[in-house]
Amino acid sequence: MSILPQLPASMRIVSDAEYQELRKTMEVHVPAQEKVHYALTDVLAVLGIFLPPPKPWSDTCTALYLVHTEEYIDTGQLGTWIQCELDACHPADTHEGEDIEWSDNQPGAVRAWPVEP
Repeated sequence: MSILPQLPASMRIVSDAEYQELRKTMEVHVPAQEKVHYALTDVLAVLGIFLPPPKPWSDTCTALYLVHTEEYIDTGQLGTWIQCELDACHPADTHEGEDIEWSDNQPGAVRAWPVEP
């Protein structure tokens, strides 16, 4: 099941295939593969292009938030996915993770859903 957030029209999430092609291209120029991932994520995020969401951990709320707004450019968080750190059964539609709060209705938000462990 593919779960993607709503984003502003100028932004999008790359497919896994697109990401792998971009990564192969960068690996030719950057030898350390871990650095390739972070460099590629940062460059794409500045362009408004983001990686697909990760599979969330099942021991907390599974809601995710894509950090995508300009206010986070200098924080190192732009383009990262944040998972809600609250209990899986918390009652509100607001979420918290890594000093960021969001609601289910915000652009970049993915509502919580059941995840197979």
